[in-house]
Amino acid sequence: MKILVVEDDLAVAQTLQILLSTYYYAVDIAVDGEAGLEMADAFDYDLVLLDIWLPGIDGFDFCQQLRATGFRMPILVLTAQDGGSQKANALNAGADDYVVKPFDVEELMARVQALLRRGRIKTQPILTWGNLSVEPSSCSVRYGTQLLPLTPKEYGILELFLRNPRRVFSARTILDQVWNSTESPGEEVVRVHLKEVRKKLKAVGVPGDFIKTIHRTGYRLNPSYAAEITSQADEPSTALQRVELQPRIQADCQLEPQGEEQRKTPSYETPKPGGAVAQDLNNVFTSILGIVQFIRLTQKGIDKATQERLLLLEAYAKRGASLVRQILNFKQDGNEELSSGA
Repeated sequence: MKILVVEDDLAVAQTLQILLSTYYYAVDIAVDGEAGLEMADAFDYDLVLLDIWLPGIDGFDFCQQLRATGFRMPILVLTAQDGGSQKANALNAGADDYVVKPFDVEELMARVQALLRRGRIKTQPILTWGNLSVEPSSCSVRYGTQLLPLTPKEYGILELFLRNPRRVFSARTILDQVWNSTESPGEEVVRVHLKEVRKKLKAVGVPGDFIKTIHRTGYRLNPSYAAEITSQADEPSTALQRVELQPRIQADCQLEPQGEEQRKTPSYETPKPGGAVAQDLNNVFTSILGIVQFIRLTQKGIDKATQERLLLLEAYAKRGASLVRQILNFKQDGNEELSSGA
């Protein structure tokens, strides 16, 4: 599945990219509302994560314009203020849910997965083709009762095929659907990944021609296996286990600007209005909390002293974020106008 993050603060955007990529999602970043609308029009996204305070087209206008053009993918708004009026404005503009920054990672992922289930998975909770089954909500793939260990890209390829079981995909189309737009691998990379997918499928008993190569055209699922009787039908129903998610900070998730647009970091030398400074501080705390929680949730075997330091850092960041939110809410409710800085 592909998620579009529309966020002008690069540190927050890349923190979100790291978190979401760990859960097997392909993530694109747009640094302003205009770029976000162009990317939403050019690519198929399953979810949009949207900051409210954006340069040019803000989050409210983004929602309205996206909905006005017929797009129905879920929109999860990120807001620095927890006042009811801003949340109500976002929902009225077309957003589906909201999270206050800094966010709790587990709560954020729960809301993301809930919106994805509501948007696409509710009508087809488990994708199947013969004995092969994919559960998008937990990124699980099974053949019969056997769980397949897959990388994020391998999982993405299989999910793409099972969502479109009778379609032929060219290598270029697979690149567009599974890789994010900041990556630029060649079509040979798709062939290498397909070879690995076939190898892992074969290891659990899947026929070698389960994924067919159509000469000079592309790849598709073999229709001969569509009507296989699954062994799961005669077994007690059990919840599919989630693939063990190890941290996968790939090339597209490094904390360094990658594209030309992403290198345009804001200048902090020019004095900013109080509201914009508060927004920037809130984004700093959001990034710190996101990375700390990411480490605590995904890294195994951290020693006790390091865990205590991480908890202390998290507590300080939460305290700082709480103070910033008080400033933002005061500026929103008082007479001083809040500047839309970050």
